[in-house]
Amino acid sequence: MQSAQHAAYPIKNNQISSLKLEDSRFNMVSPNANQHGNTIPNSNNNNFVPLLPNVKGAPMNQGNQGNQGNQGNQGNQSNFGSMNNQHQVSSNNNYNVNANMNSYVYTNPNINARPGYASPATTSSTNLSAAAISGATRNDDVSLLAEKFEATRKRATTQSHDPTVQLEYAKALMEASETLTSWFSDPVTYSPTRILNPTVISKNRDVWQSLALKIIKKLATRTMYPEAIFSYASLYSSGSCGLDTDNAKAFELYEKAAKLDNSNACYRVAVCLEFGVGVNKSIDKATQWYERAANLGNTSSMYKLGMLALQGALNQPRDFRSGFSWLQKAASQADAKNPHALHEIALLYEHSPLGSYATGDPLPLNYEAAFQNFLQAAKLNYAPAQTRLAKAYEFGDLQLQINPSESIYWYSQAAKQGDTEAQLGLAGWYWTGSPSLRRNDTEAFVWAERAATKGNIRAQFCLGYFYEIGVGVHRDLEKAKLWYTRAAQRKHSKAEQRLKSFVFA
Repeated sequence: MQSAQHAAYPIKNNQISSLKLEDSRFNMVSPNANQHGNTIPNSNNNNFVPLLPNVKGAPMNQGNQGNQGNQGNQGNQSNFGSMNNQHQVSSNNNYNVNANMNSYVYTNPNINARPGYASPATTSSTNLSAAAISGATRNDDVSLLAEKFEATRKRATTQSHDPTVQLEYAKALMEASETLTSWFSDPVTYSPTRILNPTVISKNRDVWQSLALKIIKKLATRTMYPEAIFSYASLYSSGSCGLDTDNAKAFELYEKAAKLDNSNACYRVAVCLEFGVGVNKSIDKATQWYERAANLGNTSSMYKLGMLALQGALNQPRDFRSGFSWLQKAASQADAKNPHALHEIALLYEHSPLGSYATGDPLPLNYEAAFQNFLQAAKLNYAPAQTRLAKAYEFGDLQLQINPSESIYWYSQAAKQGDTEAQLGLAGWYWTGSPSLRRNDTEAFVWAERAATKGNIRAQFCLGYFYEIGVGVHRDLEKAKLWYTRAAQRKHSKAEQRLKSFVFA
């Protein structure tokens, strides 16, 4: 049944009659239809834990990139039809879209309370267009980074015998070589205006990376500092700071640091053994190292063991109690790099009883606990959790009151991270508008196109429809057919119907 709130939004009648979209804002079916998606990732995929951030080519480690488990309510019927879709999170925010730059008013939720049950949230004005949400690096942001870099440099100069301070400086040098090369006139002089000379930029990068490598190598080989050995291994794994990629050398160093009880190194040794990176594959040894890392407090290993136990993967028996316990331990020390356990626990609470996954007592259905865990993960900027909250506020899931402003807010947070479900959700709100967001067909098209070009099947169908009737773009039946065909090739039933019933002339 359509909510009274949503029914009031301006929608063209011919759009409804011709498309019959399954959505709470578009002639919808039940908002709770088909919500019981599988909360455990495919058992054939054991790659649960994300890659080490900012180290290309490295084996898996703590971070927020890579396989995120089961991300979001994959069976939920949201905007523009239905599909069990798994989110793919992208870290690419460098959009360049010519979009309407009007400013809109939206409700910024009070995320310290349960917004669906709370009193009215604070209202503020912001620009939610695609170009504005994408953002750009500002001079004052760079100035803060440079100030932090300089402070680290000075601290390293005065505490030259402290390995922790020296390693911190080496890491700052590597970060600067990626972010600040065009803001220094030479390796030690900050420039308030951006440097465009490629020779200067290249020199800054080379000097900083060379010095970083020198410091890390010295700490790893002479001081035998475990964290430095781990960092040295990571450089070989990723081929950074002028080193060639050498997985065998990387594993040798990871193992060396692991035997000194470095928890990150223990985890990385486990990953290498699981996938046979730089060493012969050994599932049994991998499991042992995951357990050692978890017992040393490694959050990623706790999450990994939890998922392995829930799945019964890597030769482990299926054990719900053990798996849930490990997830709880990981969630208790969740941070921006490790929000995944919070999200998985939320999914378990949302979709109980667990059926075939539960070998012990089934977890009681608990929407409040699901909401709180989704919220914590969303506050840590985890896009799948943000998208799930946005859908919950859109449809009234998790016993929340329907709240367009909260939905738009969380969709916008996830959309700017590249989450295609969030981008499509934002497109839907722009198409219909809400009390806190003016309708804007141009923005609706921009966000739908972004999701469609990244492969979201429902967005592909939506884009076909936008081209068919001219939503935010000139009507183009050939392009409509193109996008309908792409969705139909992936068995989208409504796209198949459109191709059969509509004459593209």
